[in-house]
Amino acid sequence: EEVLAMVDSFDLREQVIISSFSLESVTLFKQLAPDIDVGFLYQKWLPSVVGRVLKSGLDAIHPFYANQLWPWMTCQAHRQGLKVRVWTVNHVPVIKNALWRQVDTIMTDDPELILAIRDHDQLKTRLQRG
Repeated sequence: EEVLAMVDSFDLREQVIISSFSLESVTLFKQLAPDIDVGFLYQKWLPSVVGRVLKSGLDAIHPFYANQLWPWMTCQAHRQGLKVRVWTVNHVPVIKNALWRQVDTIMTDDPELILAIRDHDQLKTRLQRG
C-alpha cells in the first residue's frame, strides 16, 4: 500500500511497472491497483511460471536473461497475453537472442548498446529485403 501511495502521489500509474521476486507481493499489488502493469521477477527457471503468473492476474514475467534461452518460454507467455521483460542483459549474444525471441523489454545497464544492436539489425533486414 505504501508503494501504491507513492506512485499515486507522483501521478505515475501510467508510467510505472511494478516488479518483485515475491509473487505474493505483486499479486497483492495487482489486486490493489489492477490498472498498473505488474510483473513477477525471478532468477531460477520455474517450469510453471506462466501459469502461476496468469493465475495471479499479473501482466508479465520478468525472467533472468538465462531463462529466456528456453525457446518455448517467450512464445508461451505471449500466447497467453503476457509480456516478457528480461533482465539484466549486457552481452551482445544475449541481446541478439532476446531481440530474436521478440521479448517485450530488455532491462540492461547499457541501453545504448541495446539500441545500437537493434537499429543495426533492423537496417540489415531492410537492406536484405531490398
